[in-house]
Amino acid sequence: MAEQKEMFGDKPSFTYDKIRSLSYMDQVLKESLRITPPLIQVMRMVKKDIEYGNYKIPAGHYIAVSPTATHHIKEYYPEPEKFDPERFATDAASASAAGDDEQPTKGGRYTYLPFGAGRHRCIGEGFAYVQIKTLWSTILSQYEILPDGPMPKPDYQSLVVLPSNPCNIRYKKRGQKA
Repeated sequence: MAEQKEMFGDKPSFTYDKIRSLSYMDQVLKESLRITPPLIQVMRMVKKDIEYGNYKIPAGHYIAVSPTATHHIKEYYPEPEKFDPERFATDAASASAAGDDEQPTKGGRYTYLPFGAGRHRCIGEGFAYVQIKTLWSTILSQYEILPDGPMPKPDYQSLVVLPSNPCNIRYKKRGQKA
């Protein structure tokens, strides 16, 4: 909330430049997407035979990458179950928001995958961050929000990851007495 107050004050006026410069909110969003990315897997068809280690992957076969599994590798993300937005407090994190392939982890490229990676990376990533930050800035400027119960575990039963149970919240209009 400190960043929101500093950027917008008591009477928010959202501009594209202000929204894009919300660096701590960027960190929170990235950490949220790291812990629970929206997709279970990203699949690609192999166009020509390739060798990887001791494996030969023939053309026409599919390979799959799991963002959830990748985002929980301790070598890249120490204490992977811990919610720690500070792990994205680098210049590389800003590059990631812009859609560059440099990643803000020890593992370097292709260790942060909520929007895919490489030439097939989602072209809407930057727009998604601006939309999410605009929505949350609007909500946070008007309401105080608190969880009302435990956070639900992810449900991996479909292609898009959803919460296993409803995520209940309590809210009140800012400035109103409880």
